[in-house]
Amino acid sequence: MYPQRRGVYRISLLIFASALIPGCLEYNPRQPVDETECLSGIIQLTDGFDRAGEAVISRDQRWMMFRAKPAPVQAKSAESLQLYLAKLNWNASDLVGTERPIRITPMGSVNQVGGFSPAAENSLIFSSALRQSKTSGKFPINMRIYRFDGWEGALSLADAATGIDMAEHPLTVDRAYTGECSYSPDGKWICFTSTRGGHPNLYVMHADGSHITQLTRTAGYDGAAVFSPDGRQILYQSDRDASHLMQIFVADLSFDSGGEITGIIGERQLTSEDNNSNPAWNPDGLHIVYSTSRQGRNNYEIYLMNKLGRRKTRITFFAGADLFPVFSPDGKYLLWSSKRSRDGTVQVFAAKFQMPRGS
Repeated sequence: MYPQRRGVYRISLLIFASALIPGCLEYNPRQPVDETECLSGIIQLTDGFDRAGEAVISRDQRWMMFRAKPAPVQAKSAESLQLYLAKLNWNASDLVGTERPIRITPMGSVNQVGGFSPAAENSLIFSSALRQSKTSGKFPINMRIYRFDGWEGALSLADAATGIDMAEHPLTVDRAYTGECSYSPDGKWICFTSTRGGHPNLYVMHADGSHITQLTRTAGYDGAAVFSPDGRQILYQSDRDASHLMQIFVADLSFDSGGEITGIIGERQLTSEDNNSNPAWNPDGLHIVYSTSRQGRNNYEIYLMNKLGRRKTRITFFAGADLFPVFSPDGKYLLWSSKRSRDGTVQVFAAKFQMPRGS
């Protein structure tokens, strides 16, 4: 064999071998050509709002929390996004819709979706700033994390038309921006973003607001953090490289001998091109779903990748933004925000999820 041909042959073998090693390709070579390979039975879960999105589902899959802007016919003051709880309707194992949503935050406040604790504890968390006018750059001052215990019982007594104010028990009380919160799988920890140290960085605390520990110390923004299904890693987004593009990171959590979180180690950047945000774990702990501008800044789509940041696979194919993806706790459904609604507004959608080939 001629030397130059031998070199080409070796390169071809390396490319072929790399395709056989799971997780080594940046993008999945077996990309779907439309949504039907991964999504089926798409349904619209919210309606009657100017826009709605950022949904999360309770551990028992009976309830959904989401953020929405009331339509003008619903309230005179419809300038802010409110939080709502809606009971999910199931037909056997099929998600078919929701009951009437009930507002849980006061009108005029600025709010962020949090999460549900393990079902047995019947607690939920969210972030709220009661006075919308005070901001520091793009971060509201006095944004606090609230916890509400016994929420399901309180909700059963609430007036569906007027709602209920669950912003009663703050876990944080400083004047900083403190939000973007979520529970650990065992309900012991809450991770969040705060500007209490100057820059918006990641922190964790116990579910009662104690034992606050800082995880990141960067000059940029770190946020939207979520624990891995086994509680040993943390997944988040960051624009720390001054490129004005959000990227996705993952890091291992470090623990002391008593099981307390002490920080992070082995931080890894999973994306580096385009604008990538809203990461969420698949319950298998091996895959991550996120939204990306790869198809254009006016056409965000949802992608899936493995936890190493490889085998990136396109999931949605809609000529408009698809954002804020999250899996149901059993992994059978994907929820996300999309403008594919009947009236052209952004609403919450759900579909049965099938893991794509080659992922």
